[in-house]
Amino acid sequence: MGVLKNKKELAILSSLIVLSFIPVVGGTFRVFEIFGSPAVLPVNPRISNDPLPALLHVFGAVPFCILGAFQFLPSIRQYTPERHRFNGRIVALTGILSAVSGLWMTHYYALPIGLQGSLLYIVRMVLGIAMAVFIVRGVVAIKNRYIPIHSASMLRAYAIGQGAGTQALIGVTWIVLFREEATGITRDVMMTSAWIINLAIAEWVIRKTSR
Repeated sequence: MGVLKNKKELAILSSLIVLSFIPVVGGTFRVFEIFGSPAVLPVNPRISNDPLPALLHVFGAVPFCILGAFQFLPSIRQYTPERHRFNGRIVALTGILSAVSGLWMTHYYALPIGLQGSLLYIVRMVLGIAMAVFIVRGVVAIKNRYIPIHSASMLRAYAIGQGAGTQALIGVTWIVLFREEATGITRDVMMTSAWIINLAIAEWVIRKTSR
């Protein structure tokens, strides 16, 4: 059973790290560009004109996604609880930073209608607020030893925070199938579907573990 458990944990961790790969690498390149390195990604005038929210978003999202993946491993919670608690504080703080900076970019960056329509704007605002609320609820719950509420809240927040990873996978699949990027309402629906998938998986895990 121990070997099986380790294999399951390795599969979970590997899947979450792979899901984080494209956003983390893209965000890292953006940070280097902001600090003067040669451009690798296509020029983004919004980030060039106002880099602070994008910079804060990367500094929040990268540790939230990577460290957050380890927080769901039962062996770490059981055998090294002090590590789980230490990482949890970083995950909570960076998650809030990621959510708030994401809201900032959504509301203040002037995105073309082809990249963000009304649907995607509303979804991003609602889920950004929800992510922050879930993290706060999770922190309050663990302080009061309400472990099931803590676990469920942090898993839902992580599912929202990992939206960019699922969106990247869906976007790459779309380009392979149709030889072009999705725009307009198609893009809005595609991006929204990534969060729906993540949250549906999170709810399935929550219900499975609660039983």
